[in-house]
Amino acid sequence: MMTSEWIIVLTISGSIGIALMFVGVLMTLLTALGNRHYIYGALSFLLFPVALAYCFQYRKEASYPAKLLFPGTALALITAIIGWALYVNYGLILQ
Repeated sequence: MMTSEWIIVLTISGSIGIALMFVGVLMTLLTALGNRHYIYGALSFLLFPVALAYCFQYRKEASYPAKLLFPGTALALITAIIGWALYVNYGLILQ
């Protein structure tokens, strides 16, 4: 693939992953506040890993936010690893 094609694919996949993570964090916030876990609700908006911890700890209550948060995190991490590997091996500009 050419440089622009790699950049387009990585930008789209990274954007989808980040969007899923953001919506998952917001849904986790609403779920935590709805279940009267106010500390988790406040901290999940400020610190991303707290939302992941809430989804792991309360799997039954947070099943819907987990369906958004976990794939979004995985997609963003995979995209970041591929982008980092391309940068390390080929530099900023692919030729």
